[in-house]
Amino acid sequence: MNRFLCALIVTLSFSILTLVGCGEGKEQAQSQENVTAENVKEDAAETMETAQAYTQQQKEEYQRELDEQLNALDQKLDKLEAKAESMQEDAKVRYENMLVTLKQKQRDAVDALDELKRESGEAWSTMKEKMDAMMKNLKDAFDQTEAQS
Repeated sequence: MNRFLCALIVTLSFSILTLVGCGEGKEQAQSQENVTAENVKEDAAETMETAQAYTQQQKEEYQRELDEQLNALDQKLDKLEAKAESMQEDAKVRYENMLVTLKQKQRDAVDALDELKRESGEAWSTMKEKMDAMMKNLKDAFDQTEAQS
């Protein structure tokens, strides 16, 4: 009798678990069948808003980094200008010409950053690539000028 009772309990437990498992599958199938075009539109709109917010955050962070880099380069430029004052005349003229070129490249970078701040979407991505190249060029020019001082 004991064995029969244990077998009955195991069988009933298995049957209950099977029914519960099948019931969940039906609920999932029903919930998938009830998806409407409106649900899809809402989900798509929410996804777009999230993507736009993320892009805006990335853009703002990138702009902060560029501002910091340009400020650091401003300080370097001040030091280079002070160094030029102590040079002899012929070296000073050549060095000051290099500084003029640096200042122009830096102004170009500031102008490009201002333009970048106004851009959005795909234009921002393209502008970012241009800005990266410009900043690399500017840093290289600073490094060359420092090496010649």
